[in-house]
Amino acid sequence: MLFEIATDGPGFATDEALDHLGERLALPPFLEPHRARSEPGLTPLETAGAGPGGPAHG
Repeated sequence: MLFEIATDGPGFATDEALDHLGERLALPPFLEPHRARSEPGLTPLETAGAGPGGPAHG
């Protein structure tokens, strides 16, 4: 299970544009070199209002 935790300030939209939150795995710079090894082992989660392609846009 993957959790993202953010505070009221600066919040979730610090490293991603607000309308693109959750479309890709955001990693801190020190973990970016391990993306190719880590990302394939993650299972995408289905959430309310989101299909296989990502969040629903209204």
